Amino acid sequence: MPETVTVRPFVEGRDEDAWLKVINATRAETGTQVPFTRELFKTLKAEPDFDPAGCFVAEVGGDVVGVVRSCTLGMVGDTGRVIGPEVLPAFRRQDVGTALIERAVERLREHKMADAWLTIRGTDPAAHSFAQASGFQKFYEGVWARRPLTDLPDAGTAAPGVRARERGTTDADAEVFADLINHTQSATPGFKPKRAEVFRTGNSLTEPDSRIAVLHHIAEVDGKPVGLLAAQVQPASGATDGLAGQINLLGVLEPFRRRGVAKALVLHALAEFKKRGVSEAVMSLNWPGWPLVSSATRPVEIAKLADRLGFKPDPVTVWYERKLG
Repeated sequence: MPETVTVRPFVEGRDEDAWLKVINATRAETGTQVPFTRELFKTLKAEPDFDPAGCFVAEVGGDVVGVVRSCTLGMVGDTGRVIGPEVLPAFRRQDVGTALIERAVERLREHKMADAWLTIRGTDPAAHSFAQASGFQKFYEGVWARRPLTDLPDAGTAAPGVRARERGTTDADAEVFADLINHTQSATPGFKPKRAEVFRTGNSLTEPDSRIAVLHHIAEVDGKPVGLLAAQVQPASGATDGLAGQINLLGVLEPFRRRGVAKALVLHALAEFKKRGVSEAVMSLNWPGWPLVSSATRPVEIAKLADRLGFKPDPVTVWYERKLG
């Protein structure tokens, strides 16, 4: 690594313009993403998992030439995520990205994380080679779909006895949600059972006016809890500006599949997204997968459901993992 490269924490009130310059330089190369703005940066900082001390910049000669950030993932326990690094084109292949990613990993170790996840969207060989050279191993190749929320899909005729609702803030609903996750996701490779305590604290549903949130939904058939959906509202990452609603987990108990339960859950989530000002919705199409984004129904069925509800396929996203022990 050149001696002139220095990695330091992001300084609020000083580094915003430099951060935006780097991010937008890399976005301009793809031609598929809108420019990142100060408003979107404020939205980013309101994310539930945002770590203000997990943002870092790389300087060469006093100028910011690269950025990265890290965060913990509440639903995945001792796993954290590295977002980036992003480096100005003129400073690539000079170990700037390596210095940034190592500092982000160090921050996750400070949080006592056991694993770090890194995502790469698309098929750029250089990006994938960099992830592998940085000690990350591919463990999931995700197929996603998205739809604008200028309107909502036609709900059609509701299935008899099926009702979707938001998860409440009671201990009882925390128990129900944890039980549904553990029963519907137990066959997912790498799944770790969840305790109800995880959902009794940090429940974003206690902040209904927040535009950035983690949202949990429960489906019932004749009053019996049979399915769940977990989603989050965050800054849009595709070609649409504003907020995106991302469906992270969808599961239905085996005896209640093919009865409109999954459809009711997705429709309920889309309606909540729109109410919160979300401009697009994103959901995973393939399973088996990893413990956060998965579906306890067949991939073909999920793809058909997404198509019926107006979702269109997105470029493949590859997830990498690095052990931090």
